Amino acid sequence: MQRLLLSLLLVSFPSWAQLQLKFEVLRATYGAGSTQADVTERVRSLVSNGGLTLQVNAETLGVDPVPNTRKTLSVEYRQGIFRRTARASDFDTLSIGNAPAAGNAPAAPAAPAESLRITKAQYGDGKRMKDVTDLLNGRIVNARVELLVSNANLGGDPAPAVKKSLVVEYIYNNAATTATIAEGETLRLPVGVAAAATGNLRIVKALYTGGRAGSADVTAAMQRMITADTLEVAVSGATIGTDPAPGVQKTLSVEYDYNGQRQLVTARDGETLRINKTAPASALQVVKALYTGGRAGTADVTAAIQRMINADTLEVAVSGATLGVDPAPGVQKTLSVEYDYNGQRQLVTARDGETLRINKAAPAGMLRILRANYSGGRRAAADVTRAVASRIVSDSIEMPVNGDTLGTDPAPGTVKTLTVEYEYNGQRQVAIVKDAEMLVLPPITTFNVISATYGVPGRTIDVTNTVSARRLGLRIDVPVTGETFGADPAPGVVKTLTVEYEANGRRRVATAQDGETLRAPSSNAVPAAATLPGAVAIPAKGPVVAQTPSGNNGPCLYRQPNYGGEAVCLSAAQPLSSVANWQSGFRSVRMNGAAALDLFEQANYGGRTQTITADTADLMQMPGTWWRYEAAAPVQSVRTR
Repeated sequence: MQRLLLSLLLVSFPSWAQLQLKFEVLRATYGAGSTQADVTERVRSLVSNGGLTLQVNAETLGVDPVPNTRKTLSVEYRQGIFRRTARASDFDTLSIGNAPAAGNAPAAPAAPAESLRITKAQYGDGKRMKDVTDLLNGRIVNARVELLVSNANLGGDPAPAVKKSLVVEYIYNNAATTATIAEGETLRLPVGVAAAATGNLRIVKALYTGGRAGSADVTAAMQRMITADTLEVAVSGATIGTDPAPGVQKTLSVEYDYNGQRQLVTARDGETLRINKTAPASALQVVKALYTGGRAGTADVTAAIQRMINADTLEVAVSGATLGVDPAPGVQKTLSVEYDYNGQRQLVTARDGETLRINKAAPAGMLRILRANYSGGRRAAADVTRAVASRIVSDSIEMPVNGDTLGTDPAPGTVKTLTVEYEYNGQRQVAIVKDAEMLVLPPITTFNVISATYGVPGRTIDVTNTVSARRLGLRIDVPVTGETFGADPAPGVVKTLTVEYEANGRRRVATAQDGETLRAPSSNAVPAAATLPGAVAIPAKGPVVAQTPSGNNGPCLYRQPNYGGEAVCLSAAQPLSSVANWQSGFRSVRMNGAAALDLFEQANYGGRTQTITADTADLMQMPGTWWRYEAAAPVQSVRTR
C-alpha cells in the first residue's frame, strides 16, 4: 500500500524531483592568487534555463581585478541537494547546471586527462621565504606552468641582495614531486615536459569578442601571424578571418607567453595590436595629444608630439614654444599624451615648465622622485625631495609620514600633508599622503586581508571576515573595540587586533589595541588615548560620569553609547583641531554647559560638519548625519562654542 501511494505521488507530481535539482549560484569569485573580485551577482544574472554557460573574461564578468594577468573564475553552486564548485580560466568556457532526469543525481565533472596542482611553493634564500602557492596555482594553464623565476613575477623580494630560489611541491597526475629552480631560471611544470613553442613568443589564448553578441577563439590564427617573435594585427573581422558579432564593436584579447612570462594585451576594432619583442623603430605610437588651458583654450598637438619620438623615446619640455602653439596665453596649461606601446594603451601628463618623458629604453620599474613637499597649509612648508628620494629601495618606497622620517616639521602641532610628484616607468604621477599615514610607491595595486584575530594570548577570536568587510578599496580602517567585532574574548582586559595582510605581493602584520584605530597599509596604529592639551582619557569601565579638565567646563566625547567607554573632554575656551590625532570612533556626547559642539569630518575644521547642542546618548541614532553608515562617528576635528 505504501509503495502504491509513493508511486501515485510521483505520477501526480512529476515536478517534485525536478524541484530537488534546482540550480542555484551560491558564490562566484574572479581573480588571480589572493586578489579576488566578488562576481556573484554578475554570474547569477547569466543563469538561464536552470544552468550557466559563459565564456570567462573580464568583459563578461564586468571587472578586471588583476590586469594583464590570467585569472580564474570559481563558482560555488547547488544543484538539487548536491553542492559543488566549478572553475575555469580566462578564455575558457564554463558550463554547469542543466539538471539531469528525475531520480538521477548530477554527474560529477569528468576528470581531465592531465591534472596539475601546486601544494606548496616558497621563494627566498632558505631563511627568508615567501609563500607563493596561490600565485603559482593561478598560473596553471592546461596542466602546465611556465614562468621566469624573478621578484617581479613572484610578487616581491623576500631577501634583497641575495640569490634566491623557488621550491615547489606539486602533484601531477596523482604523483607528488618537488622541484627547485634558481632565481633567473625558468620554472616549467611538470618537470621533464619540453617547452611547447619553437620560438620565444607563444600565443596561449586569443579571443575576438563582442560580448554577449558573440565570440570566437582565434588562438590558431594569431599563432600563425607571428613572425620573428613579433605579432602585429590591425584588428578587424577581415584581418582575423571571422566576425562573431556583425555590426558590434569587438575586442581582440591575446594572452601570450614570452620567455616564461605570461602577459595579456587587448585592442579594439580599428586599432592595431602589437606584441613586439624585437622592438623595431616606431613601436611607440601617439594616439592623442592635447595641450590645454581648460576653458581658456585647447590645441590638438598629436602630430607634433609624434614627430618628436626618437628610438621609442619621447622627451618634451612643455611650453608653447616647444609645441609650436599657445591655445591659452597667460594661462597655466597641461600637455596630455595618450600613447600605445606594444598594444598597451597608457596616458601621461605634464604641466608648463615641466618635462614629459616616455622612455621605453629605461629599465623596467624605474622610480624617480621629482619633487616632494611637506606642508602644514598656509603656516609653513618644507621641500623634502631629498629625504623622500633617499628612502628608495629596489625601486620602491614604504615610509610612514611624520616629521621624524622626513627630518623636519614645518608646522608643529598641525596635521601636515606630504605631496610627492614622481615618475615611474616614464609616467608622471602625484601621491598625496597625510601625517601618520604610509607613503607607498609605486602605488598599491593589490591588497588582501589574510587573517585577523582579536584578544589576548590564549583568548582570541577570529575576526577575519569583520576586518575584510571594513576594506575601503586598497586599505582597511578599523576602530578596535569589542562592539566592532561583536564579542569580547577577554572582558576587562586591553585586547589587541592583529591583522596579517598582503599589499603589492608583500605580507605585513599590523596591530592596534582597544581604543585605537588600525589602518593598513600603515606604519602603526594611531593611539586613541593620545595626550592632548585640554583633554583627558577615561578608562573604559562601563558607563562613566562625565569629567572635565581641572578648571574647565567643556563637552566630552565618548567611545561608547550612553556616555560609556573612553572619553576626551575639551576646554570650551580652546578649540582643538588636534583631535584628529584621536582618529574618530565616538558614539555619545555630553555638553557640560557648552552652547554648541561642531564635529568635522576632516582635520583643521574641514569636510562635512554636524553641530551638537544637547547631550546625545547615541550619535548613531541621529537622523540625517553623514556618519550614519559608519560604525561610529568618524570625527577628525572639533570646535566648541
